[in-house]
Amino acid sequence: MSLARYFLNIEDRVPVSKVVVLERGAIVNGAQSAVNSVTVHAGHEFATSDKFLYCPTRVNVQGPPSARVFTVSGTTDTTVTFSGNTFSFPDKALLLNLGVDTGGTQNDDGSWQKLNWDAAAISVYKDPAGDDAWTNSNVTRDPGGECGFWGDGRVLWLAAVDSADKALRVYPDFGSTGSSIIRSATEPTVGNQTIIWIEAGGAPGGGDRIKIGKVQWDDSTWDWVDIRDAE
Repeated sequence: MSLARYFLNIEDRVPVSKVVVLERGAIVNGAQSAVNSVTVHAGHEFATSDKFLYCPTRVNVQGPPSARVFTVSGTTDTTVTFSGNTFSFPDKALLLNLGVDTGGTQNDDGSWQKLNWDAAAISVYKDPAGDDAWTNSNVTRDPGGECGFWGDGRVLWLAAVDSADKALRVYPDFGSTGSSIIRSATEPTVGNQTIIWIEAGGAPGGGDRIKIGKVQWDDSTWDWVDIRDAE
């Protein structure tokens, strides 16, 4: 396994205990009032039954116990539909994708139970070989304020979380600058970001072969293309 390095340095004044690595959330596309289906920019990774938090800005995450945890009931490339009461969203608000978190349910008094941060769909690691994974993609902040991990090179969202499991900040499209170039004998995971794979010892001649991960004709499926065959 060949992995890319991710690194986040959190300023000392923010009482962050860990960062949770999550699939891509969504960015609201235009202000919308009293809706159950919010229009968003393409590129999100929401699925039915995922939960999300509403974030007016990157440093203002609305979550338990006083703020609602939304549950997704359906999606398209540019919409996220949720169950329950309608809600109003300003332009460019962030929807933090929690996956199917086992927490975040509503109490009888209207408050919301804290999140468990246990539904990350992405594996991240403590070492570049991928031998030791972070449990539930919860990466502990070290005493210097740094959070580092290895992953497969895709675009991620991060939630900075305090010791009481409250989300303080969101880091959208983390690791989205440029392309990842990976040389390995085993196939990396491709998706949501251009990856150039130098296949070490690739068939048929045994030397390196170069492949590019690109979106296919349906504009959603990613796959490998051998550049020798590109037209």
